[in-house]
Amino acid sequence: MADDFPRDPACRPEVGSWSDIMHIAEEERAEVLGGRIHYRTMTRFYHSYTADRVQRYTEDRANRSVRGGWWVVREVHVRLNPDDVVVPDVAGWRIERLPEIPTEFPVTTLPEWVCEVLSPSTQAYDRGEKGQAYLRAGVLWMWLVDPEACTVEVRQALDGRWTMFGVWGADATEALPPFDEEPLELASLFAPPKRP
Repeated sequence: MADDFPRDPACRPEVGSWSDIMHIAEEERAEVLGGRIHYRTMTRFYHSYTADRVQRYTEDRANRSVRGGWWVVREVHVRLNPDDVVVPDVAGWRIERLPEIPTEFPVTTLPEWVCEVLSPSTQAYDRGEKGQAYLRAGVLWMWLVDPEACTVEVRQALDGRWTMFGVWGADATEALPPFDEEPLELASLFAPPKRP
């Protein structure tokens, strides 16, 4: 699918820090990684639809879990370390680790799970620099959801690197960790096919 808008400026970051963007961070999707500001474009409908479906799926399953509930939210600023602040498309914290909704901005408690919904302009950044920042910070699980290819890639942090747990297409019914107590028809995460 061709982009309707210019390429995401995340591909052309500028030097800066959290203090440079904190006054605009709530209005724009701006992140700081490795001393560089990454401005993100507004999301497309299919991207937002998929992120919304992922949030609903994970929140629903996580809060029915016998292992306790989760906070699952979209697009919240998270401080990974003193220099890096990112905005996961969807992120989750076990309630036992984060018993109250945080009021600080950005959130300073590290999520245990993040999900990035891929787009042509951010895929390399999400898989590369941002994914490695999550790993270094100690995030345990990362999903990479591709709404165009209709795939879900699950990665687990093991021994200081991302290990591929699995990749599934929309035709699969699978229980995806860390929300793996019951399976999901993965087609429900993606926009329905275009009608003829």
